[in-house]
Amino acid sequence: MPDPKLRLLVSLHGVRTKGAWQEGLASVLAPFYDYRGPKYSEYQHRFWGALKIAVEPATTVFLLAIAAVLLALGFYTDMLRFLVVGCVALGILSASWIYAKRVRDRAVDGVYQEIKNDALTRRPHVIAHSFGTFVIGSAIQKRESLRLDTLILNGCVLPRKFNWQRSAMQFESVYNEVGGADWVPMAASLVPELGSSGRFGFRGVRPHVHTLETPYETCRRCPHDPAPCVLKCDRENFCSAQVHNVKHRRLSHDGFEDGQQHALGFWLPALWGLHPLLFREFMDLALWCRDHEGEKTEEFQNQERKLRQQCWGWTGGTLESFLRRNIAIGRGQRPEEVSEADVDLAVRTMWQAFGRAVDQLPLETRDAKLFQALEPRTAATRAVQNLVRTGEPKH
Repeated sequence: MPDPKLRLLVSLHGVRTKGAWQEGLASVLAPFYDYRGPKYSEYQHRFWGALKIAVEPATTVFLLAIAAVLLALGFYTDMLRFLVVGCVALGILSASWIYAKRVRDRAVDGVYQEIKNDALTRRPHVIAHSFGTFVIGSAIQKRESLRLDTLILNGCVLPRKFNWQRSAMQFESVYNEVGGADWVPMAASLVPELGSSGRFGFRGVRPHVHTLETPYETCRRCPHDPAPCVLKCDRENFCSAQVHNVKHRRLSHDGFEDGQQHALGFWLPALWGLHPLLFREFMDLALWCRDHEGEKTEEFQNQERKLRQQCWGWTGGTLESFLRRNIAIGRGQRPEEVSEADVDLAVRTMWQAFGRAVDQLPLETRDAKLFQALEPRTAATRAVQNLVRTGEPKH
């Protein structure tokens, strides 16, 4: 039973699949969120799933077969008969397209019904792949009451001119992962209502849409210092754009399915409001300090100092000052009354908790509570709470 206090996270799969990747990522995402992966069975067929987005497959195959037979019989040599058959075929194809559109709308409505009640009280995050991006984009446009938090789009098949600005009040932010090796969105652009934003990115009037050339680039179009630390210290003022195209030059349409590293390196930091470069650097430093704890070398002192004295965005200053402030709040003290011994112990406890969380990654069965400390703020908060609860040391 999911914790009702957890934010809802919905993942939406594409076509020609049963969404196996959704279950594969559950072990990474479920400890932090009320994780759900609704299905739409209409598009799971291995051969016809993609075709059903545009037309009704059986009708299309039937028309092609009839056309081939008539061609073999020389039926098209008479212009009048050719025009009659052509008009009939066009009418049938139009009806087939209308039917396909209704099936698409049914998938959109199904997802909306799945999340609408939760969206009233806790804005869901959404991770959508391929056709799932069309589903959530259509739901936003058709249901103005729908309120979402962060949207992560992968292999996106929405039109490049999708009007995010019109629906700006319905979501907090959009991260569109632009795959440099993804050809599927280009093919999808041949279908009405679909587009190639997963290959080329969304177009938009500045400052509503920004494009980052790499996943680790900071947003240089924002009216802020481009340093990641400054950009992420205040998330509300981080950037005036709600939509970011994030280029992954080697990412193919299903490239994220090769393991959990993509979710750990990019999706979780995006959902947590962390810069992926800072998160990776924080992880490396915390693990290094954990693994070399107790050493009295100059290298250890330098690494620990870097961890403590760098701003990580969410700290709103150095990690040291963040811990000092929160210890003071927990004890009802002033920050200057918190001793260096208190801060030292909190730092050590934090990297130990973070390290135990990382140790859970290779395990098939993970301890959810331990794994939650992978989120740096959680690791730091638990370290402070432990110090305040035990009351040692104070001098």
